[in-house]
Formats: sequence, structure tokens, C-alpha cells
Amino acid sequence: MRQADSGEQSLALRPIHGALFDELSNDQCAAIARLCVWRNYPAGSQILNRDDGGSDVYFVQSGRVRATAYSPDGRAVTYRDIPAGQAVGDFAALDGLPRSADVVALDDVRLASLDRQHFLQLLEEHPVMMRAQLRSLTAVIRGLTDRLYDASTLNANMRIRAWLLRTAREAGVSASGEAVLRGLPSQSEIAQRVGAQRETVSREFSRLQRAGIIRKAGSGVLGVEVATLESALDQ
Repeated sequence: MRQADSGEQSLALRPIHGALFDELSNDQCAAIARLCVWRNYPAGSQILNRDDGGSDVYFVQSGRVRATAYSPDGRAVTYRDIPAGQAVGDFAALDGLPRSADVVALDDVRLASLDRQHFLQLLEEHPVMMRAQLRSLTAVIRGLTDRLYDASTLNANMRIRAWLLRTAREAGVSASGEAVLRGLPSQSEIAQRVGAQRETVSREFSRLQRAGIIRKAGSGVLGVEVATLESALDQ
């Protein structure tokens, strides 16, 4: 395997990290890091463009990126936010087809990119990486399946509740039954994700707050009574 210019490569013991590398040794991670090209992107930067022909995979080392697409009339469709520790661009790296989404930096991010040939070779050489990649793809499919089900069976208010419930479960539920959501997206962004109007999100949040199901716990922080929200979703 050739070595790519690592630029400002980290000198940490595990210079590359993420779900794909959890079961690899420090030496194996260091060898992979030397194959990568390291780049920093400021918040708001365009990283990938939908339908482009590139096939490198990007490992998010710090910050968050968002995968989205735009309709002909300019309406944004947000697929998912990808935090540090996950990969983006892996669809094109796996099948060789054009990019399936635009990817933008939500924060200042640091990425390690790896060309398709080396990525596929690593998956073949390390079965633990292959299994991790399959788990990642399964999680993406499950998430999109849930959203398709919601869009097909629930009205806008119920889709908002379903999104809140999934987000709360992902954040973790305390012994008291509350989940605390931090860095919450704006109401406009939530509306994009659930296929609703921002005003609908605002009204539903106010309704849930009056019912004691959610509470504001600071700027961008929301407390959610998970069991009560589950009951509200069944109504």
C-alpha cells in the first residue's frame, strides 16, 4: 500500500479513531492513519457534493457533518448528522457510484480521507472492520426505514413526537426516566427532518411543554419525559 501525505496528522497514540477501528490495535490504527490525507474544514464548508464522482471515504475525527440533498425548488432534505467517530462517503467507496448526498460541516471538523482502493483492501484484510461497516450500514438503513414508516403512517404532530422519542432514546434515559437532549437542532431543521412546517414544530413543542412532557433546560438543551412521550405517541 502506498502512503499518502498526512499533512498535519495527529501524533496521538491512536491517530485515527471511530467505530471501524475500535477492535484494531494501536499499531494497526497508526498504519491506517499514515495512508490517510488529513484536512480541517471550518463550520459551513461544503465537503462533498451530490452526484460527484469521487469515491474517497472520510472518517470524522472531530466535529459533526450533515448529509443532505435539495429538491429542484431548493427545499432541503436532511438525511442524517454524522458525529465524530463515524464515516461519510462510504456509500460511493463501496459501490463506486456517484455521491448520494451533499455533505457540509456543522462545526469546525477534522477529517481523515482514504481512497477507495485502500478502504476496500482494509475491509478485506480486517474482518472486524468489515463487521463494523455492516453494523454502520444497518444502522443507517434502520434509521431511514423508521423515517419512511413515520412519513407513511403518522401525521405531522406525531412525526415530531416520534423524532423526539428516537432522539431521546439515543441520548440515553436516566433512572428517573428523563433524557436530556443537548445541541438540539433548530425548529426549522427539525421540520426538515420530519417533513413538517417550522410553525407546526413550534406549536407541537409548546403543546408538549404545557403537558409537562418536555422542558427547557438551557440554551439548546431539552429534558424529555420518555415514558410520558411514549404514551403520547400512542394517542
